[in-house]
Parts: sequence; C-alpha cells; structure tokens
Amino acid sequence: MIQPATIAILLSEADTLTLNGGSTRPCGFWAEELITAHQIFTTADMEIVIATPEGGAAHVEADSLDAPHSPDPDGYRTYLSGLGEQLIRPVALNQLDPAAIDGIFVPGGYAPLVDLHSDSRVGDLLRALRGRRTPVATVCHGTAALLADSPPGTEWPYAGIAMTSFSDNEEADVGLLAALPFTVEQEIRRMGGSYTAGDAWQQHIKVTDTLITGQNPASTAAVAEKLAHCIRTATSYSTSATSQTNSRAY
Repeated sequence: MIQPATIAILLSEADTLTLNGGSTRPCGFWAEELITAHQIFTTADMEIVIATPEGGAAHVEADSLDAPHSPDPDGYRTYLSGLGEQLIRPVALNQLDPAAIDGIFVPGGYAPLVDLHSDSRVGDLLRALRGRRTPVATVCHGTAALLADSPPGTEWPYAGIAMTSFSDNEEADVGLLAALPFTVEQEIRRMGGSYTAGDAWQQHIKVTDTLITGQNPASTAAVAEKLAHCIRTATSYSTSATSQTNSRAY
C-alpha cells in the first residue's frame, strides 16, 4: 500500500509585531494563504502536519479575516475552526523527522518577520530538507523563513537564486514600508538572493530547482499546486524505482 505524501505547513507562534519607533501591531498567519494551500493539499490526498518552532499556538492575522482583505470572511472562519486543535497544539519542530517530510509550505502574514526569519530550529529543518532535495515552498512574508537557513560564517545557500516575496511596493501600498524593522525583499537582496517581483497584488511565482516562492496572496494557489506536483512527481519516481528494484530482486 502506498503511503500518502506528507506536507509540513510551518507557521509562526507570534501574535505581535514591533514596528520602528516601538509601536506594535497584531500579527499572525494570513488566512487566505493557509486555507488555499491546505485545501489544495487535502484535495491531493496528502497528509498535512501543522508545525511551529516550539509547538506553541499559531494565530490568524485579524486583518486577513476582514474586508477588503478577505474574499470570504465567514467561510475562512469556519474553515479555521475545523483546524482548531492543529492550530492550538501544532507539532514542535524538534518532533519533525526531515526524512518523513515530502515537502514544506510556509504561508505569510506578518508573523514570520517576528520569529521564523531568525529561529535556529527553522534553519536546521530547512537545511536538512535542502540536503535531501525536499521541495520547499513559501509565499508572501513566509519567504522570510529562508533567512534562518544561514549558518554563521557561510554564504547564504540561496544567494544568486531567483525568488520572490511580498514586495516593497506592496508594503508601501498597505502603509507599512517605513514602519517595518525590515522587509523580506530588502533582506533577500542584502543576503545575495536574486529578487524578482511582478505587478503588485498579481500572481507571480518563481521556481528554482526544489525552491518555490510566491509574491503575495494571489500567488498562493499556484505555489501550492506546484509544490503538490513536485511531490507527486518525486513520489511517483521513488515508487517506480522501488518497484523496479524489487522486480530485479526477485
């Protein structure tokens, strides 16, 4: 019997973002990005594990449930209530076996700017997955998690690689460009990544080998579909190779 592929969805535990000047704003994961990807992975019959660095609760960004940011506020609230236990008690990263993960997805919301970008456990997991050539997909501010994969004294492993994230133009549109302690676009450029962006608020994704990144909420479905495709292709190849090996053995 073929086991279903396993996707880890990595979320932040943060619920407050400190801005320049010391003021704060609520933060969390972006509902549309988590839900859209979760639906696609569920339809693909994949096993989904929701994880946070320490296993603490993940919080939804309030703005993502309200108009004009949410296309379906009531539907999103209902969907998230169905994930209640997984969001309240997610899996801690030290409980995840990289060998048992077929892909990882990191959605946005402003929370990744608080912890995922600098958490050593996130870096360790991404490094292990990179070593196994496991597909890694991020969207919007979720791309900040890649910044954690930066061992001291070494070049960022994503330097020179084409990728995208929520753009500075989009940060300006929502009035936060000058208020944020850093932006993902600026950090990607500073670390040596090859940043690309499409038109603001329009779908734009970049695929480089096993790295899949999306610019904004509108890019979520394309990123999740690409990740699912990569996993299906890899799983199909692995199953076929195993079958051929077994046939030769007998």
